[in-house]
Amino acid sequence: MDWAVDQLALTIGQQTFALQGKNNLFPIPEDLARVLASQPQSTPVTSYADSNGKALVSREIGPGTVAAWKTIWNTIYSNAITPR
Repeated sequence: MDWAVDQLALTIGQQTFALQGKNNLFPIPEDLARVLASQPQSTPVTSYADSNGKALVSREIGPGTVAAWKTIWNTIYSNAITPR
């Protein structure tokens, strides 16, 4: 991608999360993080505006990324609740 995306929609199952970010970086709200940690076997879709800001680009997210999300967010949540 040769342009910066500041708005992104992530659809997982029946839920769509509208994300606001800057230069392709997006903070992940807790409700989305919990969905990512327990990602069902559906194929998420991400959507964003093209470089002209006119057309909507939609892409499926691959199973490797989905598996990585589960690992990352499960680790974050297990560390958050594990006494140190």
